[in-house]
Amino acid sequence: HTLEKHYKKGLEEELFKSLNRKPTFYTLWMLNRIINGTSDSKEKECYLEMLRNILQMEIPDYLKEQTQYLINLYL
Repeated sequence: HTLEKHYKKGLEEELFKSLNRKPTFYTLWMLNRIINGTSDSKEKECYLEMLRNILQMEIPDYLKEQTQYLINLYL
């Protein structure tokens, strides 16, 4: 996978900026991939907090539903 080549090489920072600016279905999916690959519970909690913050943003309902779905996966 192309994304994995950039993992831990700056991809995350750019992804987080994008998610804070204007989340999309694709960037949410990318964050989910990062969460899946994270074994550190504190790091995972930071990512879940990011999802919770996204849920509070003014975004389309389908993105809110996807965000809530991802949160529920990790509860």
